[in-house]
Order: sequence, then structure tokens, then C-alpha cells
Amino acid sequence: MRFLICASLSLIISTSAASAADLTGDQIKEKLIGHTLKWKAEKYKVSGVTKYNADGTATSNMDGKPEVAGTWRIKGNNLCDKFGKQKESCTTRIDQIDDKVFYLEPYQAVSIIVD
Repeated sequence: MRFLICASLSLIISTSAASAADLTGDQIKEKLIGHTLKWKAEKYKVSGVTKYNADGTATSNMDGKPEVAGTWRIKGNNLCDKFGKQKESCTTRIDQIDDKVFYLEPYQAVSIIVD
């Protein structure tokens, strides 16, 4: 029984990894910019909603706290953003899971397009 559960989990993980596609900088702009993203970051145990606007501005609301204004930019194949007085933070990889679901490293965050 234990072997069957482990084998099933391995199959799910490998299937998810195989179906994920790393995005380029141009693809990040095309697929994420201009949309509202609902996200949850397992690494930091936080969740929220962020919108990256085409003009390089962004807004974010984390765990029901007041909305914070920020900026974003593409650096290579990474999305970088800065909100409030925080230092700029950049992804190291964005995987597209399906049309509306994305996985962002190093945050261990799953983002879903909600608009």
C-alpha cells in the first residue's frame, strides 16, 4: 500500500513538472501583464492579489492588508517588482501550468489569473 501511494505521488509530481513550461521575458509580458493574479506563497505563508499594469506600475494586497502601489520590470526571463519601501524582488523562474495557472520560484507561489 505504501509503495502504491509513493508511486502515485511520484507520477503526479513528474506529470506536473513535465507539463510545466518555463516562460521567457516576452511570454511573461504577454501572459501575466495586464491581469489580476490571485496567489499563495508557500515559502512565506502569505497570499494576496497583485495586478501588473502595462505601464510598469503594479498594485498588491497581501493577506487583506491595505493595497500597496509598486513597480515591475522584466529582467531577462524574470519578473521583478518593488512595493512600498521593500527592496526589489525577482523571480528565478516562472512555469506555466495551464492557461491561467503559473508557478513562481523562488517564492514557491502558485498564481491564478482571475480576470
